Amino acid sequence: MVSTMNKKPIKLIIFDVDGLMLDTESVWKKAWTTIGFNAGLGDIGDSVFLKLVGISGKAVEDVVYREIPNAKTAKYVMEQSRALGMELLKSELYPKPGVVEFLNQLDHLPIKVAVATTTAREATDERLNRLDLMRHFDCVVCGDEVKNRKPDPEIYLKVLKHMMVKPEEALVLEDSIVGVHAASNAGIDVIQIPDLIPANDLTKSLAVTVCDCMDQAKAYIDAHYQMV
Repeated sequence: MVSTMNKKPIKLIIFDVDGLMLDTESVWKKAWTTIGFNAGLGDIGDSVFLKLVGISGKAVEDVVYREIPNAKTAKYVMEQSRALGMELLKSELYPKPGVVEFLNQLDHLPIKVAVATTTAREATDERLNRLDLMRHFDCVVCGDEVKNRKPDPEIYLKVLKHMMVKPEEALVLEDSIVGVHAASNAGIDVIQIPDLIPANDLTKSLAVTVCDCMDQAKAYIDAHYQMV
């Protein structure tokens, strides 16, 4: 246990959303798997979809067209997987274990709390409000509000600017590889809690620690950081 005097003071904790706070990645994988079998491609949930975790927009299209050379089939898979995924998320959306409890605790501590997510504003607002999580956050920045997506640090730098906090005064919680890179590129300490994609050697070197779950991350934060 690190003594209070040796703990690093922080003023802000920034949460990613998909795969970190919300169990969305498993739902999207289910959608891609279903559509893949419908298209005669087999289980693309375990192949193509896992290469899409943490990216969005044109980057997704580039991967899918590379993995599914037939352009018509690739377009069909993207459109139908998105439609099915959005439909499933209407009834199969849940917080990841430990998230609600941690946010409730942070409400009573002298710390600012923010969101930095690749997901667009409309979907983010709807999901966080539906699960009664929005009330916990002082700032929410979404993927359609920045020019450059993760691993570019823009989204994290935008949160810091809005909250008037220096990089060394913040901590990020991320699940994805590109998210860890983005936080590190912004000069912010980052804890990785992998979801479907495990940590790799690079993220292990960039993150202050890699945890199996939110409860484990909370224990690490309690031991190493002082909220001020």
